[in-house]
Formats: sequence, C-alpha cells, structure tokens
Amino acid sequence: MTMDELFDTSRIPDDPEHWDALAARVAMRARRSRSPILWLGEHKTSWAAAALLLAASMLFAVLQQRSRLAASTVAWAEALAPEDVMGRTIATRDRPPALGMLIFTSPGGPGAP
Repeated sequence: MTMDELFDTSRIPDDPEHWDALAARVAMRARRSRSPILWLGEHKTSWAAAALLLAASMLFAVLQQRSRLAASTVAWAEALAPEDVMGRTIATRDRPPALGMLIFTSPGGPGAP
C-alpha cells in the first residue's frame, strides 16, 4: 500500500449536506450522553460505591501520614539519643532494656573494668 492509497479521501463525500448531517449526528449524540455526575446521582449503588471509595482514600491518606510520622519519630529518637550504649539503648527502644543488660554493661565500654 502506498502513501497515496493510505491517505486517500476520495470516498468521503465533500458536500455541505454530508457535513451538516454529520454535525447533527455528533450534536445529537453529545446531548444524549450523560455525564458521570448525573449517572452517580441516579443510582443508590453508585452513591454507595462513591462513599466507599472516598472512605478508602481517606483511610489510605491517614495510614500514609502515620507511617511518615512514625519514621520521622524514629529518626529523631536516633539522632537525639545519647552517645553511650546504655543511654542509646534506653532512648531508642520501644521497651525498657533487659535487667541483665543494665547490670552487666560496663559504663566505660567493652574494654573497661
């Protein structure tokens, strides 16, 4: 197939009546088509689906915000924790450290008496 054959428009009538009829058909179809807002207002199930989608999106947004907040809280806790092992252990854990760790961890580090 050549380029001339691919873009051949000789079969399309080029008279005003044809184009007026086409414009009338397009306008009629545009008037008949309903907008999604009108469709949403007609059915109870569509209201329920829209409410469910809204609730799910709000829940997703809240969960995303919580995870960001938790991540920043952990980062701040690690940044502000003391330098010594005992202080860092107490400041960065969710639970208190084991009693054995508190008793047997030497304050001077692993080589200190």
